[in-house]
Amino acid sequence: MTVKPNYAEVESDIARDSINNPFDPYEPEKRELFVDAREYFRTLNEVVYTRNIIQPDVGLAHLWSSPTATSGLLAAFDQQTQLYMPDNLGSDVVSLVDNSQSVAFNYEHQSDKRSLGVLSTLRTADDYHNAVMSFNGTGNLGIDDKVRGQFMVSDTRYPQRFAEDLCDSAGCTDLDPDAECELGECDITPYVRRADYDDPLRGYNLQLRYNHDGPKSLYWARYYDVSPDFRADLGFLRRVDYRAVNLAYGRKWYFQAKADDESQSRIRAYLIGGHMRSHSDNEPLETTVGAWGEFRGSYQTIARLGWQHRNRAVNRINQSDLSAGDNAPRFDEHYWQWFFQTAPYVPWTLHLDGRWGAVADPENLVLGQMREIKPKLHYTAGRLDLIADLTLRDFSTDGDRLYKEQFFSLTALYHDPRGLTHRLLWLNDVTERDIDRWRGAELARETSRTLEYTQIDSPHPAWQLMWGLRLVKDYESDINKQDLTVREVYFKVQRQFTLFD
Repeated sequence: MTVKPNYAEVESDIARDSINNPFDPYEPEKRELFVDAREYFRTLNEVVYTRNIIQPDVGLAHLWSSPTATSGLLAAFDQQTQLYMPDNLGSDVVSLVDNSQSVAFNYEHQSDKRSLGVLSTLRTADDYHNAVMSFNGTGNLGIDDKVRGQFMVSDTRYPQRFAEDLCDSAGCTDLDPDAECELGECDITPYVRRADYDDPLRGYNLQLRYNHDGPKSLYWARYYDVSPDFRADLGFLRRVDYRAVNLAYGRKWYFQAKADDESQSRIRAYLIGGHMRSHSDNEPLETTVGAWGEFRGSYQTIARLGWQHRNRAVNRINQSDLSAGDNAPRFDEHYWQWFFQTAPYVPWTLHLDGRWGAVADPENLVLGQMREIKPKLHYTAGRLDLIADLTLRDFSTDGDRLYKEQFFSLTALYHDPRGLTHRLLWLNDVTERDIDRWRGAELARETSRTLEYTQIDSPHPAWQLMWGLRLVKDYESDINKQDLTVREVYFKVQRQFTLFD
């Protein structure tokens, strides 16, 4: 049990994602109470996403396991209400200073060849509720074959203030939602429409998976069916109103890359394909085909290279209309994508990921040339860890740059002999746009710099002390203003104890 366990924002978990991605990024949980609890609520869909609990006064978790069963109970009383409002082409966040209550319960029974579980969640606030009931199961058809499934139903009621928080300007809920409202000039968004406060929302979510992963071959088949009115507000569910199927087939080969390798290296190649349609009007949203090759072997190397072609709808022209079809034009994307990791020397690990090719931009409804490279270097020796992480992303149309993103972070960790841990973090984020060609009103340049120092001490196994300092400076060129926007000193005392042993 924890009182006021809100110290997530100062633990280097700032979400940084491209403006090309219309879906909100996933943020890892770092608060110890919730880290331990969330493992007991894992299913095919993330129905319990504890980062939605923002500023809890009190959080409580009861976790229990045996060789044949696990169960978990999680409850929190929060000073805020945050949830993801999903659409089939993106997601947005509702964040209100409303007291809310969250409860989740899960029970799962396991045997050698199958497992069956039931999970339920409930979120409430003033004139708001969201209740979810989930049934999930796993079956082993053999050593290499597994089937998994999950079926969920939900009942939701939103107040008007949820929709108002999603408006691009005040008072959009008083406008006629059937009026023409073009992307870049619209106060009403699809997420306002999804937060329907006139009627209760009831929906379902079905997911089925079959997977084969054998010594020489791999293949899978996956089916998704999510109705327009399904909501899982305590979870991380960013997409509704769609039906989709995903298929893959591949082969594996093994060989001895180096004579002194402890195990064989592996190469695998596979083809993937998928198709997605809107649930409400049965219009096509996305068709994907791709080919991938992967190497795993010497020096802990993982190298994965793939080519993808996608015919994809990325956004709507008329933002007040939830239909797809002609309202959501589709683009032919085709690009190379790669992931690379190796550790040629013991202290060093190198990552080099990237993407290159034709990609559609959802903010401007254009097809352009994406050039993305993401190098990362990790050095660890004794008590010292150094991590340098860089993302460079450039998007051009008609030969001219539409936007550029540059995210850089440097992290240093030192564990001194007295048991203290020192952490220093430096973030430097830059986004530049060509506002003469950008739909809607946006800034030409945004810069954010963060310096954070944290010290952690564990004088006793049951005690942990943490304190630190965080400074943030923002600069926005359109208003010609540069400020030290955040000065924060934080301190945490944690005491772990056992009630029953």
